[in-house]
Order: sequence, then C-alpha cells, then structure tokens
Amino acid sequence: MNQFRKTKNALIRLAVPFVFGMLLLSAPLTALRADERIYKGTEEGLIPPKPVKRVRAEYDESAKARHIKGVVKLNMIISRDGKPQNVTVFESLDPELDAKAIAAAKQWLWEPARFENKPVSCEVRLEIGFAP
Repeated sequence: MNQFRKTKNALIRLAVPFVFGMLLLSAPLTALRADERIYKGTEEGLIPPKPVKRVRAEYDESAKARHIKGVVKLNMIISRDGKPQNVTVFESLDPELDAKAIAAAKQWLWEPARFENKPVSCEVRLEIGFAP
C-alpha cells in the first residue's frame, strides 16, 4: 500500500504541471471580455484593422501531390491589441490546408481597428491562398 501511495503521489506531481501547462497553452493570450462589442467592417466611422506581420501558410507535400490549389476563407476577430482570436474556417479547401491556414493566421499581427479614435475588436475575413 505504501508503494501505491508513492506512485500515486509521483504521478500527481507530474500531472499537475502538465495539466496547468496545457490549460495555459490552449487559452488565448488575450481573451475577449464577455461584454465587449465586436465591430463589423461595414460600420460607419470604423477604421478597419491593418496587418503589420503576415505569416505565409505552409503548402505541404501531400496537398501538392494531390494537386490541391485554391483559397481557404477564414473568419476571425482582431482584438483591441491586434491579435487574432476565434479563427474559424468560413469556406474550406481541404482539411489539412484549412489547418495550415488557421495556424498561419493565428500568427499574424494587426494594427487594431479604431472607432472614435480608440482601439476596438473587429470581425475580419481573411483569404489564404495555396498554389504550387
């Protein structure tokens, strides 16, 4: 029984940092507040966000071999600090390329949208192209 407790305690000591680390990695760095208004790009007086750092999506070998080309259309929210949040596929091309497009889009940095000269969160559509 004593050996069982030692093993159990050792597993807990290993698991707790791992679980907390996974929670930190899965949570967005800048979460949107529940009461925060998300602006649309068509609203009068809104200055839309502008990309300041773009990351090219990886066009993997399996997609090249299958001759898949086209565009993945993404929806996302650019937060008040210029970071992409809630990146989702609006129009799919291929599941593997969709994942590559999302991974790239999450690395982009933006100058945030502005309304009444204040940074605001704004919904954006982004197209990521894939061609050989």
